[in-house]
Amino acid sequence: MYFSLQIENNRMLSTPAQDRCEALAIFGKELSLMLTSEDPGLSATTYLLDEWTIGPHWVNPTIPIYATSRP
Repeated sequence: MYFSLQIENNRMLSTPAQDRCEALAIFGKELSLMLTSEDPGLSATTYLLDEWTIGPHWVNPTIPIYATSRP
């Protein structure tokens, strides 16, 4: 799987990862933030994660990501 995280309008981070949890751990370490895809009750998402699954059909969901705290 391949993941990209939009952190600003013109800035993205990208990584290959085995799953979404690993990608969030990698991006969280890079940004020095704790990231989650589960809504912790914030009013707005912090980032958007694109998840690319390789297979017979490309699947590309965009998932809201929240920064909950610093690790």
